[in-house]
Amino acid sequence: MRVMDQTKVSNNSGNKALHILYPEKYEDCKEFADFLKSGDPVLLDYDYTGVEDAVRIQDFLKGCIAALGGDVIQISERVYLYTPPQVSAEKLNRSFSFDTMSMFIEENQ
Repeated sequence: MRVMDQTKVSNNSGNKALHILYPEKYEDCKEFADFLKSGDPVLLDYDYTGVEDAVRIQDFLKGCIAALGGDVIQISERVYLYTPPQVSAEKLNRSFSFDTMSMFIEENQ
């Protein structure tokens, strides 16, 4: 797994890290679930992930999000934002322009 950035974001319970990551294999997803369980949002760019592993990771994390009561937002074709219930996806949208975030990701690959 490639770690791109860990940006601090504010929410009602204080600052959390927005983990921007590039998964490479299915085995990486346990760590993503741990971030979500601890209340941190995770932005995944699947550009370095094979199709089969990407589908498995998405399915696993959608299950985690459903169990936690969070949300999933597709930012671009291969970039998804997973937010736990403690972090409002709507507030993140106001803090970061998803278009700007997508361009930032594309520029820093």
